[in-house]
Amino acid sequence: MNRFVSGLAVLCLLGACSGDGTNPFQEPVVEDDNPSTANSKFLFNIEDKLTMNDVSYDADDNVILINNLPFDGPSQRYLSDRTQGGVGLYKSIQTATTGQIQHFAVFMQNEDMQVAAAAGVNWIDYGYAGANVKRNTYRLPGGVGEYVYLGSYGGVRNRGDRSGTHIVTGDVRLLLDIFDFDENGDGEGDEILEGAIAGTIRNRIRTDAETGAVITRNLPTVSLTVVQYDPTTLSFDGGIAVTNGSDGI
Repeated sequence: MNRFVSGLAVLCLLGACSGDGTNPFQEPVVEDDNPSTANSKFLFNIEDKLTMNDVSYDADDNVILINNLPFDGPSQRYLSDRTQGGVGLYKSIQTATTGQIQHFAVFMQNEDMQVAAAAGVNWIDYGYAGANVKRNTYRLPGGVGEYVYLGSYGGVRNRGDRSGTHIVTGDVRLLLDIFDFDENGDGEGDEILEGAIAGTIRNRIRTDAETGAVITRNLPTVSLTVVQYDPTTLSFDGGIAVTNGSDGI
């Protein structure tokens, strides 16, 4: 069984997400010291060893700093290694006595947001990992209620059988309809369902994190089923990502 450190909602850097506004995400539910806030969400789950709780980018040195992943080195610095499918790949610093478990991270940013995911190699099981998305502004571009978002996807994948750490990248296409479904509820506590999102990740490539060698091209398409959309905060929640052999939604 495989575990993707990053989910579709976490590591999709979308070209149409820009503009004015605040509070781009839903209000967080903090459990087990989850560091998520309205503007910074983490894939955080102590039981699943998803422990990353802070990510920052040093543009001067082109390094990322990641907190709360064990054995990735006391400096917490990840150096730029290469790019794959428009996604930056970074790796932790190792010395003779520190950073004994090599970690890899994927990272993307634009002027409005940044996304990152990281994991260590050669754990007995999946190991410790995490993912984060930070966003500054948001808006919907002009239109008639239906939008297409195009972007890149990146993920770090570990297998429980210690068969290696992989980097997976692909092309994301999300569809947003803000008029369907109709708003429902009486305004007195009933859940509101308004707007729908669906999408795909195509052209997925899996490479060896250490060497960059291509392991698999043209992995099956990942499809995101319809999820709930909040028109006030432009956030979405729920839904299921499934892998299948088709190239459609």
